[in-house]
Amino acid sequence: MTPGPFSLLVRNAAEIVTCAGDPGSSGEEPLRIVERGAIGIRGERIEFVGPESGLPRDALALGTE
Repeated sequence: MTPGPFSLLVRNAAEIVTCAGDPGSSGEEPLRIVERGAIGIRGERIEFVGPESGLPRDALALGTE
């Protein structure tokens, strides 16, 4: 992940469903649910999907939408 603030940050999501199973899973579970999630986008690339508590410290800046 590139350091610095995201250009777009979606926060306070009750749940985010991703196509990746939990790390170490058998692959039988194709979806992963992230509670209290956030999505960080920089330019045209999604660079963070995970719990809001896991956001990098520099995720937010004056120009972040």
